[in-house]
Amino acid sequence: MPAACPVQSDGTGQEKESGMSTIESLLTRGIEAFGAARYDEARGLYAEVLRRDPSHGIANYHTGLIAGLAGDHDRAIEHIRRGIAGNVPEPKAHYNLGTLLHQRGRYNEARQAYLRTLTLMPGYVNALSNLADVEYKFGNLGRAEEYARKAVSLAPAFFMAHNNLGNILKDQGRYTESAESYRQAMQHRPDYAPANSNLLLSLGYDMRIDPAIYFDEHKKYGERFSCEPVAGNAVDKSPDRRLRIGYVSP
Repeated sequence: MPAACPVQSDGTGQEKESGMSTIESLLTRGIEAFGAARYDEARGLYAEVLRRDPSHGIANYHTGLIAGLAGDHDRAIEHIRRGIAGNVPEPKAHYNLGTLLHQRGRYNEARQAYLRTLTLMPGYVNALSNLADVEYKFGNLGRAEEYARKAVSLAPAFFMAHNNLGNILKDQGRYTESAESYRQAMQHRPDYAPANSNLLLSLGYDMRIDPAIYFDEHKKYGERFSCEPVAGNAVDKSPDRRLRIGYVSP
């Protein structure tokens, strides 16, 4: 079978239409692979789209998401920003950008991304909860409480939002309210360790609490999260071992 000849211009613009058709075909296959979680395949297809059109919105956005899943956050931020500049219409594009910036400690940029998300989708509870955490980190406790309360009012079962609200109330010395928020988080997700440990911390600060209640909560925590001793050979001492980094959810 003979090799395909490159498209030559005949002055009619048909070669441009053919090139666009190739981009659309690559994009369709990339979206299909991305949706099926075949990320290596999708990455290659999107790379070919971006070789032809570096500003392509969807190809940049999905490339950014794939980079984020691989832990390459700086590259993810770069491509998602290009996707947004390429008119990706999804509010979640701004939200995903915000979460990546949030994880990198770039809180002011994260705040702007979450606010943009909420402009496009005012009731998006994930953005509200994360924005509450950003304001909490800036020390804006009143504003943080407002966002967290709005999140739990819209999604009463959203355990992370209850945990965020508990943190905000705890830092204001409102220990009875913070304990109730942590218990709400635990009601909806009993195995959510941050809420369990935060409850113990909040009860420990509250000088009015009955020591028997505090002891009982410690006992419950031990029953939920006790673990087997680590085997002596479980530690990988190889200098080439991969560093494991855990992001602590707000």
